[in-house]
Amino acid sequence: MKYKKILLISLILVLLTHFVFAQDFSHEFGVITNYERDMKKYNNDTTAEAVIIYDSGESGFYKFDNGFNLLYKRQIKIKVLKESYINNAEFNIPIYKGNRGVEKIIEIEANTYNIENSQLIKTTLNKEQYYTEAINEYWDQIKFAMPNVQVGSIIEFKYEITSPYKFLLKDWEFQNSIPTIFSEYKVKMIPFYEYQIRLQGASKFDEKNVYLEKGLEKHFYNVAYKDQVHHFIMKDVPTFKDESFISSRKNYIIKLDFQLSKIFPYGGGRIEILSTWEKVIKDMLKRDDFGRYINKSESKFKKIVTENSLLEKNDKDKVNYTINYLKQNYNWNGFYSNYATKPLNLFLKEKTGDIAQINLYLVGALRAVGIEVYPEIISTRKNGKIVRQYPFLDPFNYVLAYAKVDGKWQLLDATDTYCPNDMIPEKCFNDIGLVIKKGEVKWLKIIQNEVSVIQTDIKTKLSDDLDTIIGDFSINSSRYIALKLRKKFTNDPEKLEKHFIIRDMELTDSIHTKNYDDVNKNYNVSFRASLLTERIGNIIIIHPFFNSPLNDNPLKEEKRKYPIDMIYPKSTMYTNEITIPENCRIKQLPEKYFFNSDFFSLQYSVSENNGKINVSSSYLFKKAVYQPENYAKIKRYFNLIIKHLNQKIVLIEE
Repeated sequence: MKYKKILLISLILVLLTHFVFAQDFSHEFGVITNYERDMKKYNNDTTAEAVIIYDSGESGFYKFDNGFNLLYKRQIKIKVLKESYINNAEFNIPIYKGNRGVEKIIEIEANTYNIENSQLIKTTLNKEQYYTEAINEYWDQIKFAMPNVQVGSIIEFKYEITSPYKFLLKDWEFQNSIPTIFSEYKVKMIPFYEYQIRLQGASKFDEKNVYLEKGLEKHFYNVAYKDQVHHFIMKDVPTFKDESFISSRKNYIIKLDFQLSKIFPYGGGRIEILSTWEKVIKDMLKRDDFGRYINKSESKFKKIVTENSLLEKNDKDKVNYTINYLKQNYNWNGFYSNYATKPLNLFLKEKTGDIAQINLYLVGALRAVGIEVYPEIISTRKNGKIVRQYPFLDPFNYVLAYAKVDGKWQLLDATDTYCPNDMIPEKCFNDIGLVIKKGEVKWLKIIQNEVSVIQTDIKTKLSDDLDTIIGDFSINSSRYIALKLRKKFTNDPEKLEKHFIIRDMELTDSIHTKNYDDVNKNYNVSFRASLLTERIGNIIIIHPFFNSPLNDNPLKEEKRKYPIDMIYPKSTMYTNEITIPENCRIKQLPEKYFFNSDFFSLQYSVSENNGKINVSSSYLFKKAVYQPENYAKIKRYFNLIIKHLNQKIVLIEE
């Protein structure tokens, strides 16, 4: 009897706890609970700028024009906890546009709730406050910023999208840049379409249910059926921390992907959408916008070959001429694609096109000059990695030329005028690509092993009053670092100054660049800058490399589950020749240091001779990508850099 009482009390407590928790948060649109209104922090992450109270999505099919369209619904509520989130209260809704029209937004409803004079005040988003922006030829996005957002606000919005594109059943992201208390996604399947479902970033769901929807059966073409509901739930999902040296958040966040794999026509039979890589390659070579586009490009370029005697040149000269010809005559329009979106004749006439139009034309042109070359399709870094287990074209968004040049295979690209002809854009280094070659499935690892270097050489003297050190800087960069600086600053003195004149340094003369227009040479930036010395009586403290070296570790987390992706090996070098004033003597010099491993090297040396102090240091990250198990080591290497490169020289004024 006593045991039954204890069991009853326990059951009551469980139910009461559940009831109280249910009262804390409401998943009903437009309903704000007292707990939500008064919430000041999220206990699971007290550093969070905001928290998603719930994020709810649903996809299903509805009858339309003797077939089916997709209907997608989403509803979300967010509590703003810190001022730093306010500028992030901007959202976008991607909309696909294809040959069957543009997906349609049925409804957007959005509200912001604030407490004013102890009253809950609602501010509604007006239609005039959101707008449509083109992303590329296939995607638009509807953008809006929530109105009247402040610390303590609760924001909510919901919308619906109809789509005729069955291959675009919406994926679902459980994880975001802020924590999520509750996230759910319902997908209502019908017997005419089958999808592959893939969970990334987690091993299981908090809850997963599959069941037939209640109610009467539906009928279509003599097929009786009920929707099969797949219901996925995750709770208390932590923030995805977008740390340094990551290829793309898409590769690592907790999310669900859906891929159409089979179609069962209403009249019977089955159409296999899930293919094999062999079939994908075979189909690509037959397409007018891919394989046949290359063939036409080869035919067109043969006239240019004949006119310029290209067949008499060596492979390197042929490649350089061809890439330079494309870069000088055709411009990338900013759109990505793994197949040509316009006919070749239109591209040649307009002299502008997407990635595929330019690089498929490059493949044909190189074949015309006698180079063995194949197209390679890839996914760019921001687009996410390719999963080999799923033979679909959808994840690819870029084409490169894979060519044999003087006996060596290399990847080529003709879309970026800043990029030397023997390099491909940085955005292309994203694990693997598929070479499209008849009768062969060849996966190519896309990794850069060549070291890119940035070297800072300084000549320094002290002012007469010893209060300031003045340095003449020459910063020389090579390969991908040079490419990045050229593209980022476009030779703009103001941008260069903001980048190089940092942490209390002061520019005392104009910034000059060298070799900006010659992408095949190292890029050089030179200037004169000053920095105040640290004075303690007659003690003078000097930072030998001014404030240039790293002083904060970019790796913040204790552990990491995904690779440290540096894109390419990097070497950073510093030298400084410091003239010692006649009225000063050296009290203390930095310690020498040397470290070398398979992953990393660091050296620091210092010497004094004939009234000058010569300091040099360099560090090298030897790999483009480090695996998660090496995270602690890489974090420790950054700490070594900070410790040794920020050492000081101490002089005494006599």
